[in-house]
Amino acid sequence: MDASEMAKALLLRVDPETALNLPRPHAGQQRILAEAARFNVVAAGRRWGKNVLAEILVIRALLAGKRVAWFSPTYKMLLEDWRSFVGRLAPVTRAKSEQEHRIELTTSGVLDMWSLDEPDTTRGRGYHLVVVDEAAYVKDLFYAWGRVIQPMLSDYAGAAWFISTPAGFDGFYTLYEWGQDPEKPEWHSWQRSVTENPHLREDFATLELRVRSRLAGGRSCQVPSRRTGSILSRVRSGDPRVRAVRDSCGLAAVRGARLRLQS
Repeated sequence: MDASEMAKALLLRVDPETALNLPRPHAGQQRILAEAARFNVVAAGRRWGKNVLAEILVIRALLAGKRVAWFSPTYKMLLEDWRSFVGRLAPVTRAKSEQEHRIELTTSGVLDMWSLDEPDTTRGRGYHLVVVDEAAYVKDLFYAWGRVIQPMLSDYAGAAWFISTPAGFDGFYTLYEWGQDPEKPEWHSWQRSVTENPHLREDFATLELRVRSRLAGGRSCQVPSRRTGSILSRVRSGDPRVRAVRDSCGLAAVRGARLRLQS
């Protein structure tokens, strides 16, 4: 082992998060980590840093020797996530299975990655932590949660995270509502704006603020509300700049535009 390899090995023991190039959470992510309950729902735009938050949760648990399950809505999305974790965890990987999408770490942590195209195939395993990525796009999220995922947490009294861009009045919306219900203390939910991301290009963040200021009632990018309605009906679909803001705010579709942007 040469000097460079020795230095990397030492850093891995002293500060494994730095050795694995794990990003530091920004202020909005830190707040969520500090306020977390057992079951957590994060609704945020595509540029807020959802993937970074999910990586932090997963990798910290793995470094602590925990068993973790990652769920993607589709097999195609799973493959992208799998490649990302394989690269990130390479320095601490003891064994991996491409066929089973399973990584075993030198810390005794285990990561299993699943597609929720067929949730029943995951039954029979127990985990300390479950992360459901882009949960709003999971077909029949309630079935996956109640019949498949929740039982996996019973052995270790494990935690669950549902992290997604919102997509209407679906199962993810209901889980978000649970997190706002004081009668469900095990649940907590957050709705975060892309402008919290300090790494976002300034012009993009400024554009979003301009768009938000022109929305009726000053409503910002938010989980749709049955009382006030979604801002889907207030944004014009034709302007590519508006589409970019729509994506950052987590809007699934846009209809009936009534918005003017000054260049």
